[in-house]
Amino acid sequence: MGWRGAVLVVVVLLALLVTGKMLHLRHLANKMMHVGQLISIGLKGEFGPATAQWQAEVEGQSRRSQQIHGAVVFIGDSLIVGLATSNVASKSENFGINADWLDSLLLRLPRYRLSEARAVVLEIGSNDWPIDSSSGFASFAAKYHRLLAMLPSQVP
Repeated sequence: MGWRGAVLVVVVLLALLVTGKMLHLRHLANKMMHVGQLISIGLKGEFGPATAQWQAEVEGQSRRSQQIHGAVVFIGDSLIVGLATSNVASKSENFGINADWLDSLLLRLPRYRLSEARAVVLEIGSNDWPIDSSSGFASFAAKYHRLLAMLPSQVP
């Protein structure tokens, strides 16, 4: 398993820790097979904050976030998009966006109302490594710390 697979495993383990439920292994295998394809779409720049599709997706998620009372909210890139979050938590919201990266999540996170979520499962960064590798891990880590600081402190 490559690093992308390892990232997916970490996301699944976090989700299981939050809810204590198991995912179907078939779904996990299917998700891992599509990771490379979805990442390559993002690297081509076909989707992102400058596109109407991305903006419409974020607007829809922002509206849904106003009604998440007690839901487990999953936020991230394509690894979250295809995750059957209702298999992890019966009351859940999926705020994944295909081919998303850390910088664009920093733009969209303030638009979500997460203060009434039961928990937030965050997965982001798998698309950043090929793009951001020249700036190094310190730059990525600093952005990730900024992202974590934006989450409501009372929500696990």
